[in-house]
Amino acid sequence: MINQMSTIFLNYRFIKNARTFLVTLSIFGLSIGAAFAQHPSLGGGTGTDSDPYLIHTGAQLKALTDYVNAGNGDSTRDICYRVMNDLDLGSYAAGEGWLPIGYFSSFNGGTEFQGVFDGNNHKITGLKINRPDRGDVALFGAISGAIIKNLGIEDCDITGSGWVGGLVGENDESTILNCYVTGTITGGGFVGGLVGSSSNQSTISNCYVAGTITGGSTYVGGLVGYNSQTTISNCYAAGSVTGERIVGGLVGTNGSNSSIQNCIAANNSVKAAELSNRIAGMNSGVLPNNYALSTMVVENMTPAPDKDGEAGANASLAQLQSHAFYTASSNWNTSDGKDWDITDPSGIWMICEGKALPFLRWQGISCEEVGISEITAEKITVYPNPTKDVLNFSLEASYELIDLQGRVLKSGKSVKTTNISGLPSGVYLIRLTTETGVSVQKVIKE
Repeated sequence: MINQMSTIFLNYRFIKNARTFLVTLSIFGLSIGAAFAQHPSLGGGTGTDSDPYLIHTGAQLKALTDYVNAGNGDSTRDICYRVMNDLDLGSYAAGEGWLPIGYFSSFNGGTEFQGVFDGNNHKITGLKINRPDRGDVALFGAISGAIIKNLGIEDCDITGSGWVGGLVGENDESTILNCYVTGTITGGGFVGGLVGSSSNQSTISNCYVAGTITGGSTYVGGLVGYNSQTTISNCYAAGSVTGERIVGGLVGTNGSNSSIQNCIAANNSVKAAELSNRIAGMNSGVLPNNYALSTMVVENMTPAPDKDGEAGANASLAQLQSHAFYTASSNWNTSDGKDWDITDPSGIWMICEGKALPFLRWQGISCEEVGISEITAEKITVYPNPTKDVLNFSLEASYELIDLQGRVLKSGKSVKTTNISGLPSGVYLIRLTTETGVSVQKVIKE
């Protein structure tokens, strides 16, 4: 009897914005259904808004990675996740490093993360990915219809082929809020400090990047490499951006039906053979009310300052480190409520006046605590200081380079030198650890 019954398989592929959907409908007799793997228990919870799945450890985040990458991304749609601690992913750093959460596939559906991921005001450290032959490379390789919020990634070291970012490689129809990334991101094309490529009615708001972004091809940006049908607001990028063509301090390209507003390119340099600029290397969308660091060096072109153009308006470092700059209504487009929320004690942003660029208030940094510790170890000299690029140590040491907001931008173990050419000009702290103790010193980057 069973052999006489028919089985119908309907495969429907819908390709849009470089994304492939695969839908399989299986009808056997009168039953219609699909089989999914059981969701990992993680650290507790049921996945609802009021009772989210909890993530306490890197191993639990890895369990979510394995679940999504096995083709269960559709089962994360609208499911809620909450990080409960700062996570150290250093145990996954060897070899190819961390396996990104999700990817877009032309052959299988449901391999993108589609849930609500709340970093819950926590940060991830130790994120290292070395997959130069793979696309969709970041903490989250690919997301669709997702929300990621309130998450920091510090001192990451990420290498991929294309669609490479610090937080997300490929972003489709998703929202990213209140996140930051520091570190080094390297790829071919579609490379950004936060997101490699963003499209299809996505939103990115109140995020920042401080790092070194390098692409070997096109569409390279300090924040987003390729921006299409996406609204970006109240974000900034600092550090250096390098690519071949279509390279920008904020985005490589800003496509049609895309908007970047009330943002800042605070990069010290943007380098490309052609089609580069301070805000966007190429633009066919809109760019209302954006600023760029006036001393930024843009290779092979002379920016023409324009508040609503690809170069943005000039702003000095002193202005960008000033509370008054962000609260002056004349500086921003406030008609849609997207001015910088930096005054309210419970608001999104905070700034240590005259010391550094803004940071997210949830980071809990106290301006009174921003300072320089005295030497507590054997005397170690850091030179030359000030410097434009290389810093040398008189003794072999492990180090952490920290900005005045307490964020770790670079680190290394058992070395006598480091290169900080990719960082913006300003004052930093370097914490050096030797066998005899810890030394924290001030470093000036010219």
